[in-house]
Amino acid sequence: MAKKLDKSGRLKRLLEAGYLPDELPPPFVSGTFSTYRESLHRKWQTVPQQKYQHYKSSPDVLSIPKYGHERRKIAIVNPINQMRLSRVIADNWIDIRDFINTSKISEYRAIFDLNGRRAIFGVDWDAVSSRRNTISAQYSGQFHTDISKFYPTIYTHSIAWAYFGKQLVQANLNANWLKQSYLNSLDIEIRHGQRNQSVGLPIGPDTSRIVAEIVARGIEKAVEVRIPDLGDRALRYVDDFTVGVNDGEAEEHTVIAVELAFAEFELGMNFAKTKFINHKVALPELWKEHLSTVPLINRPERQRDKLENYFDIAFRAAEKSEKDAVLKWAVKRARSFKIDPKNQKYFYEKILHVGRRAPACMGAISQLLIDARHNSQTLPIDSIRKYISDNIKVAGKTGHAYEVMWALFLCKGLSITVNRSEVEHLFSMSSSSVALILMDLDRRGLIDGGIDDTIWMQDCANANGLQSPMWLLAYEAVRKGWWSVPTTYVQADPFFDPMLLKGIHFYDENKNVPPTRRERRESAWLSLIRQRILSQWQDYA
Repeated sequence: MAKKLDKSGRLKRLLEAGYLPDELPPPFVSGTFSTYRESLHRKWQTVPQQKYQHYKSSPDVLSIPKYGHERRKIAIVNPINQMRLSRVIADNWIDIRDFINTSKISEYRAIFDLNGRRAIFGVDWDAVSSRRNTISAQYSGQFHTDISKFYPTIYTHSIAWAYFGKQLVQANLNANWLKQSYLNSLDIEIRHGQRNQSVGLPIGPDTSRIVAEIVARGIEKAVEVRIPDLGDRALRYVDDFTVGVNDGEAEEHTVIAVELAFAEFELGMNFAKTKFINHKVALPELWKEHLSTVPLINRPERQRDKLENYFDIAFRAAEKSEKDAVLKWAVKRARSFKIDPKNQKYFYEKILHVGRRAPACMGAISQLLIDARHNSQTLPIDSIRKYISDNIKVAGKTGHAYEVMWALFLCKGLSITVNRSEVEHLFSMSSSSVALILMDLDRRGLIDGGIDDTIWMQDCANANGLQSPMWLLAYEAVRKGWWSVPTTYVQADPFFDPMLLKGIHFYDENKNVPPTRRERRESAWLSLIRQRILSQWQDYA
């Protein structure tokens, strides 16, 4: 019999594995926050309800690379608001799950993952492939589209529209049944975590993934009004829609049906990715198959040629398939290679080449390099040092915190010292993640000349800082005793003081990347569990 989580258990998973964005370096954690969830909630409820229920804050937003020159923004939401939102979802999960699972075309399964890196299972890509194959067999063509900037443009009031219907909601805006519904609570809690902004979901928390699925199910229903047999001919994962089209059917009918449904939710079609595909001319991309089958010979003189071939295939495929994370996949597979000592310097320089071509790979590259150092492999330290320096210089000036924080974390993992002059422009950067890693490096003696945290202390070492985008630094620097200024503002705060007393932390300076071998073993084990659960998902939902 499948294990079922109760409300508290669901809240635990949402806070320990579904809170912080997956793209952050390993030191950013939320396990202790999850552990003390119930005692915190009880303590916060003793605060005047008006203050607790209407607590508003701004998330820390980071720009991260996507593919090509595209970027997206992820958010580190204030813990008080994230706790409230997560509790609404945990308490009403059964109804949320049942509503999401009424979809006939989504390959997303609303199931809590009890062991994986995230709280909720992601898309079942095997099921997507299988469903796409079925559509290809039954229809002569396919219509593909997605929503332009889906998460950033979701209107929070549309959460209730998706569930109840837009017309019904707009006709009953002041009705008690609507105000008291958990759909309205989701709307409120999301807005409060974004300073009452009603447009957009914060990207990163699993709660946003769940809410986005509610909205997407509502969009499906709007399409079904115009295409009644949608469930037989369509596929959706997240906001990507594929609809089978027969010869002789008016393509315009499909386009209009989908576009009108998007517009009903005040969302727009991404015309750059909208296309009809005729299966007579469509050819699949085979880059993954090519990369998966490249043999790596143990003899050093032949292995170098194979490595050259492997990365050449990856670079060529990346140029043709920018929407696919080709290079990231290539780096992750390369972590399993057994490189001859004579080729190690060459191999890691190839990895750095990938990093310069695809900044989104920095997390995977950092793990690979740090793990290699732990295994006493030969690293091109001068090339790595320049890679770090270039990222700090360029990304720091453009405000791209993702590249900066991973470059700094790589310094920490490889014990590389940087000069103060190289990082001075970061001392005014509005990013808690960058500031905390810099302070961590400073205390390890890895910044020659030290840092200047004056601007950060002026901006956020106060009561307002705890509700600002820099809340994480304002709290964590005090908790660790890293600031020498008066820090009573945390103790005076009725929400953060209980966390301080419990020793709750969101930055663990002792946390490092997991060893590759261990991660691969765990990944293989989790993959087997995932396959079993998804094959019997009704028992686990």
